[in-house]
Amino acid sequence: MKNGDHLNDACPGSKSLISTRAASMSSFLFCHMIRVLQLFVLITMLASASAQIPEVNQEQVDQIIDLAWDMGEAWQRGELPDLAFTPEEFQLLASQLETALASNQLDDLASLEAAIPRLIAALSQTESGRHYVAWLLQRYDYAVVANWSRQEAQERASQSPEQRPDPESVEQFRNEYVTDLRVWKHRISERRAPQPGPGILPLVQGRFSENGVPTELVWLAEVESSFDPQAISPVGAKGLFQFMPKTAEWMGLALNPDDERTDPSKSAFAAAKYLRYLYGRFESWPLVLAAYNAGEGRVRRLMKEQQASDFNGIAAALPSETRMYVPKVLATIELREGIDPSQIGPPISD
Repeated sequence: MKNGDHLNDACPGSKSLISTRAASMSSFLFCHMIRVLQLFVLITMLASASAQIPEVNQEQVDQIIDLAWDMGEAWQRGELPDLAFTPEEFQLLASQLETALASNQLDDLASLEAAIPRLIAALSQTESGRHYVAWLLQRYDYAVVANWSRQEAQERASQSPEQRPDPESVEQFRNEYVTDLRVWKHRISERRAPQPGPGILPLVQGRFSENGVPTELVWLAEVESSFDPQAISPVGAKGLFQFMPKTAEWMGLALNPDDERTDPSKSAFAAAKYLRYLYGRFESWPLVLAAYNAGEGRVRRLMKEQQASDFNGIAAALPSETRMYVPKVLATIELREGIDPSQIGPPISD
């Protein structure tokens, strides 16, 4: 795929190695899938140590990700066998990604694009890692788009070698690129969409409606958790809407004896309540989404520092994840609902 293709209106469908979905696969094939992922890890490790090993290309990476989707489905049915892998090893691998997501530098994420499938392979080796996959696959998108922006900037520079762009203009171009809804619609359209479990989507829509929050915003759950009620992040966010413990309790969710963040109905009600609260503070859905991801205090501080009144005015100063999270959510809504997300209205008054 050429870099310029990322802005095309026509978006290709995701490629898949598997013609029969996970529901019909045997335990033997699941074991085979793990072996494929482990082989990928070996290849990438050797590639870093020897110039004679062929570089892993994007198609191979896409195939690994496609396999991971099937593995996630298999995990939910308890059909994937356990293999040895310690939590400490996972945390070591995950820390680089967490740092990159929180960083303001797009290259920190771009440099991880080829490495993230290794983390998926590591997660595949343990039962306890199954719900991290749903979280990780959504974050992989940020590394992909960050790398696209780097490639596109390099392509532009190569077209006029005698007029080398200054670093500030390159940074501005890349910031505009990663917040472009056309780019995100392309990225989302080229891979398989996660499927909510039976009844989850109408349940979440109902809870949002009860709070007077536009039901189009339920697609936040796709971006947060791939619609996995048990999804968990390495820093402890959990559930469809990835609540951290303090925010969950503030929104009325109990953590003990049962963690209500994993209850689809209760977590959806809390998410709608939180979105409604944030809209009352910002009166702009893009700013609400930024605050949902990065924190209300940070968004307010940046708006003051940048003398900004909208998301575009603070986007470049936000962490890389948040900078791309907002357009990703809006693009997901546009694709799933077939509407212009800028036309989503405010919450309905009580």
